[in-house]
Amino acid sequence: MLGGGFLVRLTLALTNLQTLLALSIPDDAFYYFKIAENIASGRGSTFDGLHPTNGYHPLWMGFLIPLFRAFPGSPELAVTLALVEQACLDVATAIFVYLLAQAMLSDRTWAILACALYSFNPHTVFYAIDGMETALSTLLAVVVLYFYLPLQSSATSTLLARVRFATACGLLLLARTDNIFLCALLFTVLAAREWKQHATLRKTFGMGVIVAVFLAPWLAWSYARFHQFVQVSALARPWVLRQKLGGGWILSGLQLLSRELTVHWPALSCLLAGYFIVLGISWFLLRRPGTKPEVGEKGLGMLSLAWAALFITVAFHCFARLYVRPWYSALFLVLNALTIAWASQRISRLPRARGGVAVLMGIIFAAYVVQATETIWTKTYPWQAEMARAADWINLHTSPKARIGAFNAGIIGFFSHRTVLNLDGVVNNSAYEALRAHRLHDYLVANSVDYVADFKYSVEVDHADFWGGSRGRTGLAPVPGFPRGGEEWEATLMQVYEVRGSPAVPTSKSGP
Repeated sequence: MLGGGFLVRLTLALTNLQTLLALSIPDDAFYYFKIAENIASGRGSTFDGLHPTNGYHPLWMGFLIPLFRAFPGSPELAVTLALVEQACLDVATAIFVYLLAQAMLSDRTWAILACALYSFNPHTVFYAIDGMETALSTLLAVVVLYFYLPLQSSATSTLLARVRFATACGLLLLARTDNIFLCALLFTVLAAREWKQHATLRKTFGMGVIVAVFLAPWLAWSYARFHQFVQVSALARPWVLRQKLGGGWILSGLQLLSRELTVHWPALSCLLAGYFIVLGISWFLLRRPGTKPEVGEKGLGMLSLAWAALFITVAFHCFARLYVRPWYSALFLVLNALTIAWASQRISRLPRARGGVAVLMGIIFAAYVVQATETIWTKTYPWQAEMARAADWINLHTSPKARIGAFNAGIIGFFSHRTVLNLDGVVNNSAYEALRAHRLHDYLVANSVDYVADFKYSVEVDHADFWGGSRGRTGLAPVPGFPRGGEEWEATLMQVYEVRGSPAVPTSKSGP
């Protein structure tokens, strides 16, 4: 099973990079690749080679830098090797899903089922091979849950067990900052249990110190360099959205959360509305004495905490950041596999129910095949081919010294051999300052940007209020030579604009 899962992931990882642009690798992943390339070549932590940034999660960046340093003239090869790394990481996740399920259910058969449900879910494969920190974060989250199990009992809560758990939590937070909700929930339960049993928090505090040791260097550097602990990638886009929504942010958050719970999560299970039936049956089985196993289940509390942490994480992104990306729910794929395996084990204890479980598993794996085929056929990011086309046009029709600005800058910055400035501030702290000052056009002129390349929606709608002054969007003129057409994004096409100079550009700290 693990060999089959690895073969599927390896095949995807070795697929032509241009194909993967539309299939599984989002534009954000190329922020990682370009920053890693710049760090490896000695330019520092910067996307454009000019402006420093902390807009990434450091642990995955640490995996990427050695690849770009080893192959300085072959960035696409480094990307392919990074995807192969992700394939290996996700197979390791499948192993820990098996170990976690076996520890929970005390039955190897159902643990293998959980591993299969995780390994062959097409969403798992496409999320894991995405160039982002997703595979690493998911692996460490499962490791944290596995190391949490021994801490539930005083008899198995040894010093080694606590050190392993705290170390895994520290690495998990470096892999993705928003994993803090999972770690905080688990630490809260451990603290409450220790206080109840021993009227002290010495052990929990000691684990917290270990976590802090892992986080301290990154936080210290970020604050010393940018006067903020949080990455600019967590601040820039939400700030823009909040300015646009005003008081309507609560309604927007509710809509986002509703979509995650009723559309996105059921789709990740590949059962769609049938997922709610599975949830209902699982809840019923919790109450039915005849389905309880002879050997006590050790992980139901842990599983419940993990589900709660995932819900809190997604709700935070919906209401606080007003911005939810699909891979934020990657842990769902693990919890879904564990929950279905647990429910299937309990259902199988009912009279003449084993055949029904087999039929249900057949339906699920058939749905996996259908979903994988549909994704390959329709693509996940079909519009990103237009970004690659814009990069090719820039290489052919602009001066090698030209500077390009883009809000969706990852693919254009990676494939065009030009200096490309990220304008939405996600990986450009200085652009975030210009956005907040509503002086984006002045920022372009101050940084000698010659062109802006992006979808018309990003330039003329999404960021229409941030260009600043009376110039506004009149400071940009569409380049007539750029060929129009292709895939649309937000009902608009890709466009290249020429930046017109401002008659009087005030001095700004946002300059290079």
